Amino acid sequence: YFERRFDRRVRIFGSCLFVVMNILWQPICIYVPALTLNQVSGISVGKIVPLTSFICILYTSVGGIKGVVWTDVIQGTVMIGSMLIVIIKGTLDLGGLSVVLDHNRQYDRLVGPDMTFDPTARMGVFALFVGGALFKLQANGINQAIVQRYLTLPNNKDVKKALVLSLIGFMFVMLMCVYIGMLAFAEFYHCDPITTGLARAKDQVIPLYVVKNVGHIPGLVGLFVAGVFSAALSSLSTALNSLSGVILTDFVEPFRKKPLSERQTAYLLRGVVISFGLISMASVPIVQRLGLVMQLSSTVAAITCGPLLGAFSVGMLLPFVKTESLLTGISCASSFTAYIVVRAQIAIFTGSLTFPAKPVSIEDCDYTFDLPENWNATTTAYVLVPLGLIVLNLCLPEVFFSIQNPLYQSWHS
Repeated sequence: YFERRFDRRVRIFGSCLFVVMNILWQPICIYVPALTLNQVSGISVGKIVPLTSFICILYTSVGGIKGVVWTDVIQGTVMIGSMLIVIIKGTLDLGGLSVVLDHNRQYDRLVGPDMTFDPTARMGVFALFVGGALFKLQANGINQAIVQRYLTLPNNKDVKKALVLSLIGFMFVMLMCVYIGMLAFAEFYHCDPITTGLARAKDQVIPLYVVKNVGHIPGLVGLFVAGVFSAALSSLSTALNSLSGVILTDFVEPFRKKPLSERQTAYLLRGVVISFGLISMASVPIVQRLGLVMQLSSTVAAITCGPLLGAFSVGMLLPFVKTESLLTGISCASSFTAYIVVRAQIAIFTGSLTFPAKPVSIEDCDYTFDLPENWNATTTAYVLVPLGLIVLNLCLPEVFFSIQNPLYQSWHS
């Protein structure tokens, strides 16, 4: 579309943004299941990451888009099944739905967005509805990974059906994720595992909750871990497959005088999948040091998704805009957003940028632990009790549930 509406430069620039986005995002996909398995098994992340990457690279490079779609079906079934089991068992153990809701309502965890249109407000209405709507618009409308799946269907009617069904499924899974976070808080509201050191990272709270509640039942913890791996591998394989298609059609074929043979094409696609898979695997140690998964996924998407959506919107709605103007606009947008993202990550890493958190308690802990040096037993600790989420489709495989505003965080993911 970019080449027909503008010229080849815009097409190449858009493809470059897509490649950059996936290079930044794929390590997060690999890190999430590794972190979960580390929590439940004790195996180091450094050992889990190569194995996870190898499996995904193997079936993506060999199976192509057909292999990716079929494995997504199986992985999606495992993911949803594991979540349902955790929800049913957790609700019964706590005494029913009313108990879960009462605990979350009593401790002010069911809070709506701030009624402000200030774009800098983290939990404002503007960020929720405007930012969230634009994010999902690009994810389901212009993202190469989803468009590639649309093109596997025979006609536009089937594409529309698939889109509607995927949106329904997405909302269903997100509601399950929200509720799992509510279960975790109802379980740990009287003894925060982050403060006591039972969980080393906020993203490990949900695996800890699963181990605590269903660990005595053979196979259920393994099923949950399989669900997390399914979500992660599904997203990673989709991204790798899309990258191989973009590299072939946008960076190789336009510059060749003779078309590639079928064998050459197959070797090229597999080489691209393997190369980007190895790059993603090597980048995981960086992700480990940058903070929470949800925060990372949102910031990475902001660098490229907004400019790409803007480019498509300008092309369709503003026929008088020329190539040079568009290239200038999306270049400035990407650069400025990247600057904001990098500065924000540095500020978070150094501690100069913090976010207000809801109070938690350790008053009713039934085990011994060492408190941090700066802990004051007469005051309440202000830390985040997260909601671990499992994401499907094109987004991240796992996101967290921030207590400071659970409804917004879960929706935005």
